Amino acid sequence: MKKQVSLIIQLIDDFRNDTIKDFTIQPIVEQGKCPIWKEEGYYIFTDIPGTEYSIIINAIGYGKQKIFIKAEQLPEKMPLLKIRLFPDCKYNPLEKVTWMKGKAQFNSIVMAYCQREKSGIRLFSDYQVNKDGKEIVLYHKNPGDFTGKHFLLVNKETKEMEQIQVMFQEMTEKYVFHYQIKEPLNNNYKKENTTVLWNYETQVKEDGTYSLPIKRLTEEEEMYEVINRGKIIIQKECMLQAGKNNYINFIEGRVE
Repeated sequence: MKKQVSLIIQLIDDFRNDTIKDFTIQPIVEQGKCPIWKEEGYYIFTDIPGTEYSIIINAIGYGKQKIFIKAEQLPEKMPLLKIRLFPDCKYNPLEKVTWMKGKAQFNSIVMAYCQREKSGIRLFSDYQVNKDGKEIVLYHKNPGDFTGKHFLLVNKETKEMEQIQVMFQEMTEKYVFHYQIKEPLNNNYKKENTTVLWNYETQVKEDGTYSLPIKRLTEEEEMYEVINRGKIIIQKECMLQAGKNNYINFIEGRVE
């Protein structure tokens, strides 16, 4: 009997924005058998009973991921699910980086961005608010897959800021990418008056600690906005020292 493909998983390294091609990492799908692994980085699950999938990924160097998804939420022709894995304290960045480390709210995320940073990403055209509009067009030369990635749009005049999350990407011409975003934007943006900021992100571990690598510091010290999103949102301005371990706690206590 021919096997029916139920689910295809592709893992993306959030720091490098590249597909993880490591057969030792095994996503677990409840009620699913061991997947067929393809060297391109795909995990193919066949004949999973039911239409609701509970997925667990526990990989060295990355935060643990637990995801629940229904079959109806996947593309019909190819049920591909892209999952971003976020670095933890055992992550090997393969290059010299700056680290943020510390304590934060349980079951939360830590984010960091620098308003002076030049991401090389810009709006391809003006954006007009549309309650049903979940698409934005960006121009950039950055390689990699941004599915699931967060960016920040900043109006240079008003300083208004808005976060977007990419759900699907398609390159329509060289360096021009159409992105489906999770939520419609709340503001209009002019391409000549908008900055697109690169966002670094990681998940807080079960013990309440986090580790976040940052690679784009161009000076010995840079001012970063750092945010802990959990039950409450905690936001700070912190000076990060390039190439060092920078200890920033959002709750009381220090990580040694």
